[in-house]
Amino acid sequence: LDFQIIPKESYKKVIYYIVAMLKRGLSVSVGCYGGHGRTGTVLAGLIKVIENVSGQEAITLLRDRYCSKAVETDGQRDMVNKL
Repeated sequence: LDFQIIPKESYKKVIYYIVAMLKRGLSVSVGCYGGHGRTGTVLAGLIKVIENVSGQEAITLLRDRYCSKAVETDGQRDMVNKL
């Protein structure tokens, strides 16, 4: 599953579910086996929605804050941009 993308509808649901949980004051953990691709895609999506920035800006912010290798593929980048 490394370097894969999250199915589009599942991705949107996960992002907005996590946002709802955070708004309720709940803690949320995000992770996958490598911690870069799928994790990065979710974290970048959260930054995009919560901070109201573009997909590319969210990826740049994530790489600065978390890991320079986060969001590994064009497909993952497209997921964030199209969210």
